Amino acid sequence: MKSFPVLLVNLPVYVGNKEYKLPSSLLYLASYAQNAGKEIHFLDLNTYKPWEDGTEYPGDLCYPVLEDHITKVKPKLIGFSCITSGMFEAAWKLSKLVKANFSHIEIVIGGMHPTVFARDILENCPE
Repeated sequence: MKSFPVLLVNLPVYVGNKEYKLPSSLLYLASYAQNAGKEIHFLDLNTYKPWEDGTEYPGDLCYPVLEDHITKVKPKLIGFSCITSGMFEAAWKLSKLVKANFSHIEIVIGGMHPTVFARDILENCPE
């Protein structure tokens, strides 16, 4: 099976402590996929410190960065890591922007929030 580019995205943490680390779950997933021969690319949106702009929702500031990475990497799949409920809005909004501009890209949102609230997400976010 031919490998295709996968872009794994760590969403911005804009509430509370701004000290962050890549989630181990995202690193485990990347390691497994790389060992299976997949082409993995990372984008940690926290490194751009979007919260320094002072806006209530800095996720909008992250889309141009994400779009630039999509253009360079040309992924067929994007995986958003959504560890907390506070990150879900960014995952949802960025997913909608990606689908509006790159409809051919498959999107997966994983992590604690989508695992615990899967039914609610599917019922309330049908797109």
